[in-house]
Amino acid sequence: MMKKVVIALCLTLACGSSSILFGKDVTPLQLFFLVKQAFPDKQELAILITKEQYEEQETKIKRATVQMKIKAIIHMVSGSKDVGRALQKVADNAIVVLFDSEALTKQATRLYVLSKCKEKRISLVTTSKPYGESGALLCLYNDKADKLTILLNLKKNLHEKGRFTDALVQKLGVSEVVM
Repeated sequence: MMKKVVIALCLTLACGSSSILFGKDVTPLQLFFLVKQAFPDKQELAILITKEQYEEQETKIKRATVQMKIKAIIHMVSGSKDVGRALQKVADNAIVVLFDSEALTKQATRLYVLSKCKEKRISLVTTSKPYGESGALLCLYNDKADKLTILLNLKKNLHEKGRFTDALVQKLGVSEVVM
């Protein structure tokens, strides 16, 4: 079963198209698969997500963490104060997954999150294109043509430059690299 899921994910990520398994939005499984491919040695990640999103995605998140063999520490946030408290709890050199939401993509919140991630050398992986363009390490999103797109931003993540070789960038199916 796991082999079928991995093959389906590889095909979906490589082709950049939706299939019957996936809706228009990026799923937790797709996002965690990207994390596992980029950071195979990491066994834990922190998730920043609104309460509403978590209630909607809880089952999918739990299932995806089991399938990808990743321990997820959930931080439910509603604004910049919650984000600040959550990021204080995240260890240096960790991976943080941020789900796109209106509350988290406000410019002031975005700049705060990115500055704290840079300060603590946290690798930020997100479904938010504004975060990807502003400095998140990896961004997985659907573009206007409903095509799955991966953005790698090394300009603001120099500490990860050595990890992302040409071979890994190709393996991940990165569409755009910001240097």
